[in-house]
Amino acid sequence: MNEDIEKHETLNPLLWNEDNTLKPEVKEKLMQIADEFIKGLEEDGIKMDVDDIKIVGSNCSYNYTKDSDIDLHIIAKNIKAPKEVYALLYSAYRSLWNKNYDIDFYGIPVEIYVETPELDTVEPTTIDVEE
Repeated sequence: MNEDIEKHETLNPLLWNEDNTLKPEVKEKLMQIADEFIKGLEEDGIKMDVDDIKIVGSNCSYNYTKDSDIDLHIIAKNIKAPKEVYALLYSAYRSLWNKNYDIDFYGIPVEIYVETPELDTVEPTTIDVEE
C-alpha cells in the first residue's frame, strides 16, 4: 500500500483533545478492547499479567492519514516460559483476534499487539492502566 505521508499541525482530532491528551471515550474504548482480548486469552487457558497498555503509530503523531490505524500494544509481564514461545503464542492469538474481530473506533481500525518488556523497542504513548 502506497500511503502518502501527511504532516498535520495537530494530533488526530477524532482521538486527541486540543491539549494533546487522549479523549476519555477513546481511552475507555481502547481499554475495553484490551480487556476483551485478555479475557479471550484467559478463556483459552492462557494467563497474561499486564504491565502496561500503549498505543503507537501514526495516530499518535502528527503524521496520521485517513488510512492510519490504531496500534494497541499490550505489554505482558511475569512470563514463566522462554520469551520466544510467548511471543509466538501471542502473535498467533493476536492474528486470530484481528482476523475474527473487525474493530474500529470512529472509523479508525484498531490492531492489537502483545509484547514483553524485553521486546519493547518503540516509544509509544502510554494509557495509564492504574486510573
